[in-house]
Amino acid sequence: MNVINLCLWGAGLGLQVILVVVLFLRGVARRFPIFTFLVIFYVLRSVALFALFDYLARSTYSQLYDFLSLADLCLQILLAGEIALRILRQSSGWTVSRMAKMAFLAALALGVAGGVAALIPTPGSVPVDRGAAFVAVLMVLLLLWAVLARIAGAPRRIAEGFAVYGIVSVLAGIARSYAALHRNAGAYAASSYAQAGIYMAVVIYWLFTLRAKPAAE
Repeated sequence: MNVINLCLWGAGLGLQVILVVVLFLRGVARRFPIFTFLVIFYVLRSVALFALFDYLARSTYSQLYDFLSLADLCLQILLAGEIALRILRQSSGWTVSRMAKMAFLAALALGVAGGVAALIPTPGSVPVDRGAAFVAVLMVLLLLWAVLARIAGAPRRIAEGFAVYGIVSVLAGIARSYAALHRNAGAYAASSYAQAGIYMAVVIYWLFTLRAKPAAE
């Protein structure tokens, strides 16, 4: 791991640890347990992958990475559900008709997200993470719902962060695929650094915007 990668890893890990502490101190962890667990998962995954890099065979390390990526995808899908329930609670509450409408819109959102993820181009030997694209579309749709429903507070802030990072992650994946196709190491590294930088910016955004529970929530 070169100096730039090590600095990015350390900064990202430190910011995430601070975010975990802040989530508990401000009571956000109690209201958004899946989101909090996901951030803790990111911290533990980062430490585990870093610590085991020199001790596992490449195939074993790759399998571990793939398993953790699948766990990440599942947790993000659960988080989308957590955000959706919070938005519904703040916007209109629960009735039978609204629950039916919610189920229809959820199915529609899943279909749209799956369709977009399937259409993502993968021109090079490095495949684009279609799971990440799927979740990114879900988060963008949740954000649009929150904006249209005039929802403020933590649900919208969390959705904003994941929507922005998801879009950048997909674009960076496409850029890496093209860079690998044309054997452009500089472009490949730049897209990876940009993705890491945006994630740290999102974490900083959450540190400043995820507050104690307001009256609207």
